[in-house]
Amino acid sequence: MSKKIKEQKVENLVEKSREVFKDCFLPNNCLVAAPCHMPYYPARSKSYFYCWAGRDLGYNVTGALHLEIDVFKEVLEWIWERAEGYRGNADNLGEGIILRSHHPNGRVREKGFQPDQTGTLLWAACEYQEKRGSFPLLKKVIKKSTKGLLNTWEKNHFSRVTEDLWEERITHPKFNNNFTYTLAACSKGLEKAGQVLSDKKAQKASKEMKNLLSEAYDDKRKYFLRRFGGEVEGDKNVDASLLALAWPFEVIDPKDKRMINTIEAIEKNIVDKRGVYRYQFDEYEGETESGDLHYKQGAGAWPLLTFWMSIVQNKAGNKKKAEKYFWKVIDRMGEDLLIPEQLFPEADSRVGVKPLLWSHMMFVHAAAELGYLKK
Repeated sequence: MSKKIKEQKVENLVEKSREVFKDCFLPNNCLVAAPCHMPYYPARSKSYFYCWAGRDLGYNVTGALHLEIDVFKEVLEWIWERAEGYRGNADNLGEGIILRSHHPNGRVREKGFQPDQTGTLLWAACEYQEKRGSFPLLKKVIKKSTKGLLNTWEKNHFSRVTEDLWEERITHPKFNNNFTYTLAACSKGLEKAGQVLSDKKAQKASKEMKNLLSEAYDDKRKYFLRRFGGEVEGDKNVDASLLALAWPFEVIDPKDKRMINTIEAIEKNIVDKRGVYRYQFDEYEGETESGDLHYKQGAGAWPLLTFWMSIVQNKAGNKKKAEKYFWKVIDRMGEDLLIPEQLFPEADSRVGVKPLLWSHMMFVHAAAELGYLKK
């Protein structure tokens, strides 16, 4: 494929990503995960007309900045004015915490405590301030989110039962255990917020979290565990979310031997021709109906994770591998250019979520990293 053809394919996908983002941004300033209300959204696709107001939103709004789409003020207004629980009174979970997910009108859809959501929002807000400058509401959100995280942290674990980013596993304060991805997100968010606010408590908590991450590395298996610590044996399944240690949270250098080993473990165990999978033995969206028979099969590859791998490989100095992962997804895109949540085998009848805004924005992040975006 010639350079010109490649550039055109990327440009077309950039424009489609711009369209999907604008369709996900609602008139009330809510940024939903998928444009389920649009005519091009497949009838058989699962509805994701919800807002993950920390994690998905953080990656999506920072990705949109590469497209010169700036809705930071608007989405923070939605969080401040509408997101139930953020300013308190959601079963006393504490103000300043982003709960698992919300309906577009702001009502809580699921109340799970996922500290990484708040950590990612902090990271995104502080990134914005560094690149674009501050405004009053931005500072208020940074201050409130920092307070929310500090109120739930107890030196080496969170004070409440926490959920991982995949909404499938928990840690418990009784066992003093932690999710590696969660600590990375919260450590980076608090580090940046501590600098913005000159908050020594935030800086201290950030260092406590970052120091704990050294315990997450398994010397025998030679990769970071996704869950570790306390009285519970570490979770041995290889998980692609650990790419976040290198980017965007930068708590482990991408050229650190431990990170290199973790990347190699991901490539060995959860990568195939379709891309990167979430983790070993994943069955998400894996139930398929065939007549009267229901059976389980494996989940698909996640384009957003494949783009994530592309970014990390490039930061580790592996340009050729970064390009390989980048094009692994793009070469599988159909004429509609809609990037789904998952890519299934060709003969598989599952549709999944299509498009997923997070998939499109991770494409944008990767395109920017590899130098494909025109200034």
